Amino acid sequence: MPRAGSSLGAWVAALVALCRPQRVHGLLLLAPAVDISERHLANLTSAQRQHALQTGLVPLHSPYVSSAPAAGGATDAPAAAACPEPGAIMLGLPFFAQGAALLVLGPQQQALAQNEDEQGWLQRWPGIAEVAAAALSAGLPPPPERLPALCRVPRVHVMHGDEDDVVPLEAALGLFAAMCTGRVAPGLSTLSALAAAVPGASLEEQEVVASGGGDGVEDRVIMTRCSGTEDLGSVLWVVHGGDHRLSSCGELQHMRALLLELLGR
Repeated sequence: MPRAGSSLGAWVAALVALCRPQRVHGLLLLAPAVDISERHLANLTSAQRQHALQTGLVPLHSPYVSSAPAAGGATDAPAAAACPEPGAIMLGLPFFAQGAALLVLGPQQQALAQNEDEQGWLQRWPGIAEVAAAALSAGLPPPPERLPALCRVPRVHVMHGDEDDVVPLEAALGLFAAMCTGRVAPGLSTLSALAAAVPGASLEEQEVVASGGGDGVEDRVIMTRCSGTEDLGSVLWVVHGGDHRLSSCGELQHMRALLLELLGR
């Protein structure tokens, strides 16, 4: 049975495949935020880390979070106090502790603090070790076995927009390269760099045309299809101009086609 997920849901889908390899024969990962907690940790400033240790909360900026006050000028005072940065949502430190325990690709070098005194700062928060231990009770394989297990999923489609403003394209490029080669390849930022890192990779531009709804306007979506060698079942679809939502008519039509393929229909 295939599994599908978008953003953090794609990370969850990958974890399900690792926990139940006999029951998952395909994955559809949309704008996958796999191991995204490491990327957020790497981008925190020293001041944000100190604030996190004091409050247990970390600000995460998103273009989909409004910083405007509620209608009539009313504001939520408790929420404003807990979220001092406009346009941000607040994540609890347990999210990052769970994320560290559930990494698929493993800790990345960019997530390590430059100052040795700041390394391991998350472990100073009370109760964080217990949260991480609880996350490991789901039956996942040990960290060194996770990427090889993901590489054994027979068929994987990854779909990502090249204008994703929440999860950068390089995250999808790194994930796809790791699934094709069995090795983590940080720093991939372009399709040409990806093609050079994956032996036998090919790039092909494709177009999807879908009806835009009741008005009959066509929605044209241009994508680059990247695949490895024929014996590898992973395919990356990079949507030109696509953002994190991937919700246009053409994008949704392509998702449907990929899911039907995974279902064997």
